[in-house]
Amino acid sequence: MIYALALCAFFAVLYAVFYKFVKLSMWESFVVSVITMTALSIFLMILCAAAHASTAYGYSVAGNEQSVTLAPKAPDEFWFSRGYIVNVPDDKTFEVNVEAARLDWCDDMITEERFPFTRSDSGQKEMFIMGREGITSYDLAKNEILNRGFRAATLQEALAFIKAYPQRPGTEMLILGQGWTGKGGIWYTRYRVSGSGSSLDAFSLWPAQPWFDVCFLVVKY
Repeated sequence: MIYALALCAFFAVLYAVFYKFVKLSMWESFVVSVITMTALSIFLMILCAAAHASTAYGYSVAGNEQSVTLAPKAPDEFWFSRGYIVNVPDDKTFEVNVEAARLDWCDDMITEERFPFTRSDSGQKEMFIMGREGITSYDLAKNEILNRGFRAATLQEALAFIKAYPQRPGTEMLILGQGWTGKGGIWYTRYRVSGSGSSLDAFSLWPAQPWFDVCFLVVKY
């Protein structure tokens, strides 16, 4: 309804301009207004289609003041970002690493006892963001990660990555390389960015659980 009223108002403005200022006849003003509106509508449709085609199956990664758009993929395929070299420190405490990631909120369930840091997770790592448009699950993601020769990142690695490459609003990244068995099953961590800030929370997982438009942080062996 609002869209129809806006079109009518725009048509009336066009008609008035052609009739009063361009000095066309009433019929000529009507025809020219219709042609102008049609041309503008086609132009806007082309712009929308081009914008959709450029982002429909892509994913933008922000970090160090740069943005990388991934190559288009079909909806049923997993995609991988370019590799990101990240230095994972081994001389920092759990609290220091969490603080360094500049999170606006961190779940109280995420503690060093439940998600301990290890020396084997430190050092220089090449990390990738993996995703799949539409619905996916833990089983599908795990199989894809293993088949491609990667492994899921640990929380220690993820915090180092987040510090180096903070993500854009709308990001939901699952960190599946480290889990804690507690009440309700196995708990993993999830990094999310919204308009109100970034957060790290814990969530319980069951293998067939469906996810929609999420991504995963993985590490090259």
